Order: sequence, then structure tokens, then C-alpha cells
Amino acid sequence: MEIIAELKPTKNKYKLSKTVDKLRPYVDFFDIPESPLGKPIAHSVLLASYLREVLGVEVIPHIRVQDLNKTALLSIIGGLEFLGIERVVLLRGDPTSGNSSSKLTVEEAAFYTKKNSEFLETGAIISLRYPIADILKRISNRYLDFFLVLRASQYQEKLEVVRQYADRKRIYVYIIIATEKNLPFMREILGDQPLHTLNEVAAFAESVKEFADGVVLSCPFDVDAIVEASKLIRQQL
Repeated sequence: MEIIAELKPTKNKYKLSKTVDKLRPYVDFFDIPESPLGKPIAHSVLLASYLREVLGVEVIPHIRVQDLNKTALLSIIGGLEFLGIERVVLLRGDPTSGNSSSKLTVEEAAFYTKKNSEFLETGAIISLRYPIADILKRISNRYLDFFLVLRASQYQEKLEVVRQYADRKRIYVYIIIATEKNLPFMREILGDQPLHTLNEVAAFAESVKEFADGVVLSCPFDVDAIVEASKLIRQQL
């Protein structure tokens, strides 16, 4: 089971390197959101380039397609291919204070990416709160290779259906971790997203391993909890 650690964007190079050093023994990929919650911090693709070229770790940058036209998208894709980055997540992105500059959809972006890149794997996000017909429509898209899945603990029956229809496409389940350090902020930021304590992480990973190729560990404001969670999952699985 692959372990992917979500890495919050930062402008602090020392902080970024220190976080990566803590996590690198335990995780397979670093997942880098782009403008999470619509807040621009540091571009995920630039951070991914630094992480791979300087720190030597594997990365999955996110690309917000609402910020790009086709030309800009393909320029970024070409850069990722040049660097040897193998995976990218395409998403519309959270609303921002500015207007969306593009009507480009995730599916259109995946089509253009696959037509212009020899090896880059494209991913998308799926929330299981949506109707199963809409979920399966996204999964069936021939230009998408893997999916990051939200709300698996709430809708495990849907997760099982997703696994059946995904065929050889890979499924990664989000585990959003709540700790004493970040809990005061989590509900305000994430609403009713299901949260898991560190004591629950390994058991939940065990419960979804039949349906998932890996997990995405997310713990805003508490990277040490991601380290501990990855250790627990490695020990159990």
C-alpha cells in the first residue's frame, strides 16, 4: 500500500526541507496542493520541481485548471515531463477572491495532457458524497489514470463500487487526521469532512486496503502527526 503525504505549500525553504526530512523514510510520494482553500502561497509545480531535483523525493503536484488556458496548461505539462515528474492531479480548485480565468474542465485538461505527454499520469479528486452515476462517469474517463478519494469512511459502499469499476486505475483514499494541535481549526476549515485520530489511522487503512492502492495522509498544522501515522500504517500493513 502506497503512502502519500500531503505537503502544505510554504515559502520557507528551510521549513520545507525539514518537513521532507522527517517524512521521507516513511512515505512514497509527496502530494502538493495548489492554492488550498483558494489561498495562493507558493505554486505547487515550482515546489514539486525543487523537491524532486534538490531534495530527491517523488512528488505529485496539483494543477488548478480554472487558472489556466490550454497553452499555459501544456507549457506546465512540458516542464513536468522535462523534470521526469510522473504524476499530476488536475482539479478545478477552490474558489478565490479573483475571477476564474478559464472554463477548462478537468476532463479536457486530462485529454490535452495525455495527447502531449508520453508518460505523465493524470489524476483527479473524487468526493463520494456525489451521486454514484457522477462518480462512475469521472472514473470511466480514459484520460484519467488515478483518483484521490474523499469521504471513504462515510460511504464505504460507494468505495467498493468505485474499486469494481476502476479496473486497473489506482485509487488513493484520503485520511484526514485530527490532533489536539489542529482540531480547533479543522472544523472551521473542513466543515463536515470525516476526521480520524492517530489511534484510528491504522485500523482505517486496514479497512480500505482491499479497495485502495494507497492512502493520502493529510494533517494541516501538524506534520508530526503525519510522520506518526505513516509509521503506524507501515507497522500494520
